[in-house]
Amino acid sequence: FNTIQNNDQIEHIVQRLTETTSKKSFYIIENSNKSLVSIQNTKHGNNNELSEDLSEKYRLIATHTSDLIVFTTFDVNPILKFVSPSHKKLLGYDEKDLLGKPGLDFIHENDKERITAILLIYNDAKINGTITPDLLENAQKLDFRFRDKSGHFHFLQSTVDIINDELLFISKDITEQKQTEKALYQSEKKYRQLFENLNQGIWVLDDNAFTTYLNSFMAQLIGYTPDEMIGKCLYDFMDDIWKKIAKEK
Repeated sequence: FNTIQNNDQIEHIVQRLTETTSKKSFYIIENSNKSLVSIQNTKHGNNNELSEDLSEKYRLIATHTSDLIVFTTFDVNPILKFVSPSHKKLLGYDEKDLLGKPGLDFIHENDKERITAILLIYNDAKINGTITPDLLENAQKLDFRFRDKSGHFHFLQSTVDIINDELLFISKDITEQKQTEKALYQSEKKYRQLFENLNQGIWVLDDNAFTTYLNSFMAQLIGYTPDEMIGKCLYDFMDDIWKKIAKEK
């Protein structure tokens, strides 16, 4: 695996993997020749030495990890140089489908501009020799859509690190989470529309009596706009509200 060139690189990769996966002791990456190497966490093993004696246990970790690990060239449109086996399981791609291809070719059109903006920052820093320790140590975080082999898009949550002359992307598939959020939003929108059209007042308070929602009918009844009430404590308005209600009656 020719991307790993020295112990500093290994330590940096292990640190980032530790932050993004539940596999705390060993992390395994499969290269294009199908041979395996293991990267040992400094807390659990042998000063980050590369071990060539892998057990079936470590092979299973490499096979079943859900993290998507990618190394690319250090460019504005990075070329994929290494992809983990999880791309086959989650996205349907074999190595030959991805290696040597521009990464942005697989990104949703609406997400390319945001990713390119970060890559431009990295590229400019590289060209101008202004890559700072802060830029190296603090991974950029991205949410974007990546096309699978069947043409469907998956939502990925990714960190981007600079590793010498390459970029390291470690991603999780959060498609299910995004779909749940969308369903909740649509449900909330539907009921909000229902509440807005009711000829009854609805006023929602949190545990501390601060207003989180009131519909148009209630706002009209108490003589305040929703913007004037949202986030305000009920008790600050009680006297005035009761006066207005009594006057209406």
